[in-house]
Amino acid sequence: RKNSIDVSGATSATLTINPVAVSDAGSYDVVITDGCGTATSNTATLTVQVPVSISQHPAAQAACAGNTRQFSVVATGTPSPTFQWRKNAAPLSNSGHYSGVTTATLTVSSIAAADIASYDVVVTNACGGLTSNSAALTFDLADSDGDGTTNCSDGCPNDPAKIAPGVCGCGVPDTDSDGDGTPNCTDGCPNDPAKTAPGSCGCGVTDTDSDGDTIADCIDNCVAVSNLNQLDTDRDGVGDACDNCDAIANPRQGDCDADDIGDACELAQGALDCNLNGIPDACDISEGNSQDVNANTIPDECEGGVGTPFCSGDGSLLTPCPCASPDSVPNPPASAGHGCANSFNLAGALLSGVGTTQPDTVVLSIDVGGNYLGFGFLIKGSGFDPNGVASGDGVLCMSGSLVRFGSHYAGTNGAPIGTWTYPNTVQTTPISVQTAQPAGQSAHYQLYYRNATSGFCSPATTNVSNAYAISWP
Repeated sequence: RKNSIDVSGATSATLTINPVAVSDAGSYDVVITDGCGTATSNTATLTVQVPVSISQHPAAQAACAGNTRQFSVVATGTPSPTFQWRKNAAPLSNSGHYSGVTTATLTVSSIAAADIASYDVVVTNACGGLTSNSAALTFDLADSDGDGTTNCSDGCPNDPAKIAPGVCGCGVPDTDSDGDGTPNCTDGCPNDPAKTAPGSCGCGVTDTDSDGDTIADCIDNCVAVSNLNQLDTDRDGVGDACDNCDAIANPRQGDCDADDIGDACELAQGALDCNLNGIPDACDISEGNSQDVNANTIPDECEGGVGTPFCSGDGSLLTPCPCASPDSVPNPPASAGHGCANSFNLAGALLSGVGTTQPDTVVLSIDVGGNYLGFGFLIKGSGFDPNGVASGDGVLCMSGSLVRFGSHYAGTNGAPIGTWTYPNTVQTTPISVQTAQPAGQSAHYQLYYRNATSGFCSPATTNVSNAYAISWP
């Protein structure tokens, strides 16, 4: 019997199994029977031994220095086989880089040049032994990005521009455009060598804090005085700590007279601003923004007429009218705004203007006085002398480039007796054309006329009117 089950056809004293198969393994006994009864023999075990068989051989491995690799084999047999791994056909022992040398898996750790070899395993059981195919362990020479550095040594094996991640990592160059030592990938201001973050003022602008109030000048409404609260009562962008007029918005912070009181406040307190430009008239004049040729503290553009009279012989100039003793009329009192007194009119000749400058319709008219029919002409000066210079019986205030024009006798060319005009019925060319007046400049005019009465400011024979200024567009 096999495993207590009758074996078919086995009725003799001897049981023969040929050929033996794995399935024949088991416990055998025999039952003997005669007329007196039956007897069962002891059990005999049949063990079937199977030679070693390798179903999977170890595979070749490539590694970088310092790596760990494993070689494995799949083998069967009865009894279970034993294993002995070999390196270049020499048996290995569990030491150094090697472990698992008598198991189905060999582990090679911390691979070095000495480990580069062929590895196989001898598999053995009672039926004999079998040697696996050899498997080579080699260094990995692959260079995925083609940069000349093998993957084993390349910290960025897929980035041909780098062999180490650096600061920015593989695939991103560690460019430092501004040369400040911080690569662009972590530099918040890659083009500003002075900054690595925009800060309060942004890249390209230094976060200077002149007053030490922890607020950068670029956003500080008062950079010269510490003002952490940034109070700005009039909301003009200038902090109260610096504002010269903190009750009235005045972002320009004009203070033309440098008295620490802003122009806006001075205007609110009554300072005149006839041209409404936000600057007190006195400053317009002192700073040259406006002329005041008659020195009456009113900007010329705010006075009536096409121009502004000045240079009067009424005693307002530093240079007095020339008449003095023993002249028959010493220091005659000319009328306000007129030229010095003349022998026909002690009030003096008065020059005035009417018309427009654009287009040029300006007419200059001079009332010399009485029945005057004398000869005269206009003088135009590109500049003026506010103090004047004595000339004949009058005071001449023209300066700069001088132009003479419009010569004729009073009371002619359509003008009444005692009066001189230009342009007139005969001389019709506009003043700006006749004198080649440059655009955007001012010009100054006086009438120069004969004054030849015996005994009046002798021996002078000429006089001049007051002066008249015109601002040409």
